[in-house]
Amino acid sequence: MGAAQKLNEQRYTFEEYLALEEKAEFKSEFWDGIVSMAGGKPAHSKISNSLGTAIDQIDKKNKDCSVYNSDLKVYIPDFNRGSYPDCMVICGEEKFA
Repeated sequence: MGAAQKLNEQRYTFEEYLALEEKAEFKSEFWDGIVSMAGGKPAHSKISNSLGTAIDQIDKKNKDCSVYNSDLKVYIPDFNRGSYPDCMVICGEEKFA
């Protein structure tokens, strides 16, 4: 698949992006606008899955952390970015919108 690209130059708030993505037929990310996701190759998928599995096995002792795959979006307020990381670890209280 090709590289990610901005779908248009219009600026959106994160809340507007969330409303649009609920109705969209594809996943996109929020980078001061709506950015299409490029899609991954099989090797990329295998590596990110292996990484999440390894982190989960190492972290079994710390019950305060959870490992998530790319199906869960994360919003980073300091950078005004919303994306689907390949692998994410959340420790402490999880806040879902």
